[in-house]
Amino acid sequence: MLRYSIIVPVYNSEQYITECIESVLEQSEPSLELIMIDDGSDDNSLNIIQKFQERDSRIKIENTFHSGPGKARNIGIKRAEGEYILFLDSDDYLDRSYLKRLTEAIGEMKPDICFGSQHNDLFSDRVETLHYYNSEAFNHLLSKDDKIGFFFRDENRCPSSTWNNVYRREFIIENKIVFHEKWIFGEDTDFVFQALEKAEKLISNDINFYYYRKNNDSSLTNSLSYEKMIQRLEVLRKWYLYFLEESRERKQVFAVCESLAREYFNAFLLVDKIQQNKGKKEFLKRVHLDKEIWERVTGKKQRVIIWLMKLFGVETGIQVLNRYNKFRMKI
Repeated sequence: MLRYSIIVPVYNSEQYITECIESVLEQSEPSLELIMIDDGSDDNSLNIIQKFQERDSRIKIENTFHSGPGKARNIGIKRAEGEYILFLDSDDYLDRSYLKRLTEAIGEMKPDICFGSQHNDLFSDRVETLHYYNSEAFNHLLSKDDKIGFFFRDENRCPSSTWNNVYRREFIIENKIVFHEKWIFGEDTDFVFQALEKAEKLISNDINFYYYRKNNDSSLTNSLSYEKMIQRLEVLRKWYLYFLEESRERKQVFAVCESLAREYFNAFLLVDKIQQNKGKKEFLKRVHLDKEIWERVTGKKQRVIIWLMKLFGVETGIQVLNRYNKFRMKI
């Protein structure tokens, strides 16, 4: 049986797509397929992929038109034939030894999800490694409390990215876990939480394999609109309310609510990146309505910011914070 299906949504990625494809095809574990879903690129991305396909039959190409990353990944899931599914962004790449090391880490455990515990942020002039879980391997079924306790004990991290994890394909299909196709910002967080809530057998690994490009100006995370930011808040609010209800039954789930509140809090601090002035005002209105979420944070820095917002108002408080941060960077 084919071991891995790597799913890559593509949109105008000609500058980085070659490095992305080569990092997969040159894996020391050859049992794989590379599913590229082109979402109507108007640059040379599709031509580059087709040339690679002529040389390597493991590449499969699907086409859609401006449907968004959620739709593209869902198409990839339907097309996949591998035992495990990985998601890779078209401007990122993998360490060449990753799949072989992953196969060794998984062994005979057959987990529903294998969570990565670190990745590399790739800047134009440097690479920084980010760690967010302690390395542990589980080879037994986890209760929901054990699972929650592990993934949310680090107050600085919330499991929100699909690309740093590996999913057993049958688990995804049997539980009807899909990406929200109308969201283009936050749809990966929603997918991860669906999977995490359904999973019964998980492992984590400390393989440093993923290179996430931070200097790509066309990346979704570097270009924020009111609509994208609202989608992000909607995802966090959805799961916050879900786990808040669950916390009545499970004490440890309370930690999830704390973690999601921090993520919500950090998301609305990006308001200055919203391009439209009208969008900023509407976004801040939404933030004010959801203050029962972000007021839940307990960190000292967050509490100071909340104090500023209560003293000067939400918008002015955030502006004071951002000006202070800019001043610190100049020192």
